[in-house]
Amino acid sequence: KERFAGEEIEGYSADLQVNLDMLNTACGPNTFVMHPLPRDSRPGANDLSADLNLDPRLAIFRQTDNGIPVRMAVFAVLLGVENQIQRSLRDATWKAPQFVGPHDAEFHGLRGA
Repeated sequence: KERFAGEEIEGYSADLQVNLDMLNTACGPNTFVMHPLPRDSRPGANDLSADLNLDPRLAIFRQTDNGIPVRMAVFAVLLGVENQIQRSLRDATWKAPQFVGPHDAEFHGLRGA
């Protein structure tokens, strides 16, 4: 809802919400659910359902982790300096997750207001 102004949201229903039942019915085990964030968890938001939080196909937290290096690579190409990167490479200071799947990133539930 946060991306719509005024009456634009009218006509969109909860049928458009991505939830676990829809994912299990329409998608296979190799599906990844991505989202541009921020995730709107307010009731009636018709966004990603909270029942996806522990599903290994939900990749939004891994997606945000990879966002910075991907943007850096895009900027390097756009600026024409991608050939200079090899000289300045150093080990990353962040650690890779121990595994990918449920509980690969801490998730703190949202409390209602």
